[in-house]
Amino acid sequence: MNYDYQFQNDGNQNGGMPPVNLGGTPAKDGRSMAVASLVLSIVSVALLFFGCCCVNLIPAILAIVFAFVSKKRDGKMSVMAIVGLVIAIICLVFTLVLFGFAVYIGMELVNNPDGEIAKAMEKTLDGYFEQIYGMGFREFMDQYANESAVN
Repeated sequence: MNYDYQFQNDGNQNGGMPPVNLGGTPAKDGRSMAVASLVLSIVSVALLFFGCCCVNLIPAILAIVFAFVSKKRDGKMSVMAIVGLVIAIICLVFTLVLFGFAVYIGMELVNNPDGEIAKAMEKTLDGYFEQIYGMGFREFMDQYANESAVN
């Protein structure tokens, strides 16, 4: 087989091949940042769905940053960047609301251990412990405390 290709020499030094930029700056389009924003916002929603409440803040914040970097590079925000931005903001707000609710529940339990929330949680725990161990939460804890004291 003969692999000797003949290129037209049009006067440039590449032997007829198109010029190649090997040392230039990368393209300054914001499309890759818009795609990154959308992907990271979806990752943030998935992490929130699977219970990683604090971990999902990282991709949500990065998605917001990448959406604005995309706007800066293109001069306008593409649809992908807008969708990524909206999903990330919704996820961020939802995470902060959940975090605030958890802090409220924790403070309520500390400040009012005999209140309605504590009673509801104890009732729920009693149900779980009844199904798993055949005894309520208090009986289980008393038995565990007695076994720990003996050992």
